[in-house]
Amino acid sequence: MFPLKPLEKHEKIFDFLCPKNLRFFMSLIENGVLRTPLSATKRKVFISNLKRDYMVIYFITGNKNKFSEAKQIIPELEHLEISLPEIQDLNPQNIIKEKLCEAFKHHSGPFIVEDTSLVFEGLKKLPGPFIKWFLETLGREGLWDLAKGLNTQKAYAQCMVGYAENPNNIQFFEGIVKGEIVSPKGDYFGWDPIFKPEGYDKTFAEIQSVKMVISHRKVALEKLKEYLKL
Repeated sequence: MFPLKPLEKHEKIFDFLCPKNLRFFMSLIENGVLRTPLSATKRKVFISNLKRDYMVIYFITGNKNKFSEAKQIIPELEHLEISLPEIQDLNPQNIIKEKLCEAFKHHSGPFIVEDTSLVFEGLKKLPGPFIKWFLETLGREGLWDLAKGLNTQKAYAQCMVGYAENPNNIQFFEGIVKGEIVSPKGDYFGWDPIFKPEGYDKTFAEIQSVKMVISHRKVALEKLKEYLKL
């Protein structure tokens, strides 16, 4: 085992560790690889304080429902609202990259930003990342009217999550759930009432507890969680 000087006197050193390295460092302490003069109880308190003060990851979104879902998957997330420009692009990675680079001009990271798409197979890549504006313009009933006029109502929900500790290193994590567009059922935010996931006979809005287990957001964030070793 390697001796470690009293850590309380040197907390500033942690400012120079990225979250991933900090988690590795804490695991060495928790597993006894790094020996400390702290008692078991004080060691737990110290680790808890480190996680509180240095393990914050900011989720930038103006949608409280999205944040609530994400925090259930990654408790270390903190909500941050920054007004960021949103470029119009069919590639969600380009949208996310632009947002993250702009975010670092206003606040220190690390950050996550997500972009959600709903793709109607009968419309190729649309609405895609433009679903927010389709929804605002047509409403749920209008989207259903659009879908039922196509040769197929098959669709998929996509969540692309971008994670960055600095603007030069952005990691992307994708989650996709296949399904179909149906007439609105249930009462929940966004387009959940018109999307019925494959293998289920109810919409996301009608099976909110199930959605938390199978959703496109869940899949993407679990990949991020694995990458961060949380």
